[in-house]
Amino acid sequence: MNSKDIIRDFSTVNLGLLQKHIVDPIEDAELRSLVSAFLLDVNQVTFALTDADTNDRQQVLNILQGFVSNPLITFGELELIEALSGLRNEVLKQLLVLIVPSISKTLRLLSDGDKDNNAEIDAVWRTFLSDPRLYQILLQLLLGVIQNRK
Repeated sequence: MNSKDIIRDFSTVNLGLLQKHIVDPIEDAELRSLVSAFLLDVNQVTFALTDADTNDRQQVLNILQGFVSNPLITFGELELIEALSGLRNEVLKQLLVLIVPSISKTLRLLSDGDKDNNAEIDAVWRTFLSDPRLYQILLQLLLGVIQNRK
């Protein structure tokens, strides 16, 4: 048994332990599913980096692409937006709620396997920057800074 075999075995055993003691007790079914998928992907990355295939970069990108395209990631985006509702600074909350979808789209594009995403990513951010709500929010932020300096 070589060191790579030991690493893969270690990863698999730890995955089982993490699943049993950390993931299974999670009460929220969607969160439990997301964490479980993440741990499986981490295990797959370990196997990809220790197998005979020398194209580690592409293997890992494929694994990450699968994870990022997981429908639960969109759920995570919605959860993040919901969590932002607890912020006291209403203007900051509005800005973050506005920017989160653009960040998520960009991350999905960067991990979709298509190396030429420049035009799509540019379109995502041009749409964000042309949103009239952005200018209202930025104006409110600037006014707040000016008022706090007095």
